[in-house]
Amino acid sequence: MPVLTDEIKEFIVKGLACYDTPTYVAEAVKAIYGVEVTRQQVQVYNPDSAQPPAQRWCDLHAAIRAKFLHDAAAIGVANKMVRLRRLDRLANRCERNSVALALTCLREAAKECGGMYESRRRFEVAVSVPQQTGTQPVLPEPSAAPNAAQANGPQAVVATIRFPQLPNLSGSVADGAQPVNENRQ
Repeated sequence: MPVLTDEIKEFIVKGLACYDTPTYVAEAVKAIYGVEVTRQQVQVYNPDSAQPPAQRWCDLHAAIRAKFLHDAAAIGVANKMVRLRRLDRLANRCERNSVALALTCLREAAKECGGMYESRRRFEVAVSVPQQTGTQPVLPEPSAAPNAAQANGPQAVVATIRFPQLPNLSGSVADGAQPVNENRQ
């Protein structure tokens, strides 16, 4: 087992902090420094391992990982608009030679625009209505006098709630709009 210098140890910690695999880091150490290390030796410098390394390596790992994740926004293909522009260029370039490849680019662009590659949280809203205590109020019959409703107490008023993004599903015409006749010929 070769003795590693602080420079090599720092290189290993930085590689692990940037999500490189221990095998990849071991190969990079051999290529750059000419020192052959095993992936088990590399894994020793991972703070998430069973026996974490010295505190200075843990601190370096945390700092490099935070910087790496912060700088991910600087990577072009991490941005949705950059990916769409590249897909647009590829589709235009492939349209002349390969229709199948152009269709593949268009399909990928549609998936990108539709949010297929984005994680969306799904949530549900539960509405609870409190139970009425006591007996139900007696509703007046239609033929009863108008003052009969006042004798039974206040009546419930039901109003239609309309949301701007939802169509009016009640079938009534509101706000002076004309009804649409779908059976016109």
